[in-house]
Amino acid sequence: MKGVILADKLYKRLIESENPPEDIQLALNLINSLNLDLDILDYEKITVTLDNEEEGKFYYDGELRDLPDFAISIALSHRDDYNLQAAKRMFETKGCKYINSVQTTQIAKDKLYSLQLIKEAIPEIKIPKTMLINQFTTPEMIVDYIGLPCVVKIMDGLQGKGVTLAKDKKELETILTMLFAAENNNQYIAQEAIMTSKGRDLRIAIANNELIYSFVRSSGGNDFRSNTHVNGRIEDYEPSEELLDLSFRVAEAINLPYGSIDYLFGENDEEFYLCEVNTFPGFSKLLKAIAENDEETIRIFKELPQKLLK
Repeated sequence: MKGVILADKLYKRLIESENPPEDIQLALNLINSLNLDLDILDYEKITVTLDNEEEGKFYYDGELRDLPDFAISIALSHRDDYNLQAAKRMFETKGCKYINSVQTTQIAKDKLYSLQLIKEAIPEIKIPKTMLINQFTTPEMIVDYIGLPCVVKIMDGLQGKGVTLAKDKKELETILTMLFAAENNNQYIAQEAIMTSKGRDLRIAIANNELIYSFVRSSGGNDFRSNTHVNGRIEDYEPSEELLDLSFRVAEAINLPYGSIDYLFGENDEEFYLCEVNTFPGFSKLLKAIAENDEETIRIFKELPQKLLK
């Protein structure tokens, strides 16, 4: 089975370097062990075409190639680049299986819209109070609707970046002033801070309605965020059947065949708040499994392509 990975030129250079970063090297080792026919392409060198002729081909770096059976994108610093989006749509409309679809990826990176769709599909699911904020939003409006402390985050942020905790009104005023003093096109939301989950959250990774793995991420009290990219630690977690079923329904609501659903902890072990969904759960679990020689988890990762492409 033929596949391609769309990457930006920086990531492609890292992959092809003599000493790539540890997480990239481990991912490459895993990919190589799968015996997949897989190419890594610089998406900027893909020529997007549309015509009435042969649809099973595409141009890369001026060369006509056969269309792959599947495609994915990874570690892209310019997720909204139109050329990238056009290339992904071309693969999809030519009959290539794209993981995840362009539409699903766009929904997931919009933290507000994804929560709206999921809440509509699953009315009983708990979510933090959320408000879209702009230059007309006052601290008083946020405090009145959400309360304090509250979280202010960029709409499509990754890895815990662009997330700030406002503990009081003065901090909130400072954050809003800084956000809207900068001239950019970013969108921001304010959310209820679920303090029972401070520095801790739960990630459930799924593939085609099957549990791949689940773990609790914890900052150890050093940060209100739990992401491994801010030095968070992970510990295996066994979700209940009810929570697992809820996660599958969340994935179905936004047509997510592969990804992770992140939850915040409520007042007890059976109360969870949906935090967000991700179309690429990352390598933290795989890195831990390799470091601990966890053969079962490594096997699960090796079986992922078959689960996703069946």
